[in-house]
Amino acid sequence: MKKTIICGIASLAMAAAPVFSAFAEPPQAGSSTSGNMIGTHDVTVGEVDETVYSVDISWGDMTFDWKYDSEKNEYGFKARLGCSGYLMSADDTYLTAAKEENILFSDDSCSVLQTSELINDTTYYMKDNVGGSIKIEDLSVNGKVKANASFLAEEGYEWVVGKFSNTYTLTPQTGDIEYGEDLNNGLLEKLPNSSGIYYGWLYFEKANSQMPSGAISTSDKIGTVTVTISPDYESYE
Repeated sequence: MKKTIICGIASLAMAAAPVFSAFAEPPQAGSSTSGNMIGTHDVTVGEVDETVYSVDISWGDMTFDWKYDSEKNEYGFKARLGCSGYLMSADDTYLTAAKEENILFSDDSCSVLQTSELINDTTYYMKDNVGGSIKIEDLSVNGKVKANASFLAEEGYEWVVGKFSNTYTLTPQTGDIEYGEDLNNGLLEKLPNSSGIYYGWLYFEKANSQMPSGAISTSDKIGTVTVTISPDYESYE
């Protein structure tokens, strides 16, 4: 009698419980399932960006003059200065100061000093475009590049050491150029506020303080500048 009552209570409890048919069957012996339901869905590739590398390279004047430096009492190669034009405006004090310092010219070859009064909306010129420049404009899509510059001296000019800097200081009155810190391994650097544009200036030093033994003649080839372009995987700052 007692056994019959226990069975009846168990039957009522089972009837009151919710029915989950998916979990009704316990795992069989040797089965790897735990009795849980498993849902799956394929994950696929959507849009695929393609990288297209493209650059524009602009070369400055790569002719260097062999000049005497009176302060150092020695000769050395010196970058040429190009002639840049500037439009005069009513509030322009820069060109006015340049005229007073006798470094402003009236012609685009910077050969005729400007001595008369300046006229608005007129173009005047200064020798402030330092030669030896290299400009790389990165036009790549979905990627970017980096550029390294190197110099290889020509036979007979092995005593010439080619270096690169991305800054310089020009004294227009004398034409003296002082270059900034050498670029690390010739890696051209992006100037501030010029995203995607990289600059460098080539300049020369002698391998030693001795004068070169061979003759230096006009139109001699000093050497060759090579710019190597490669993908850049580092993040922008």
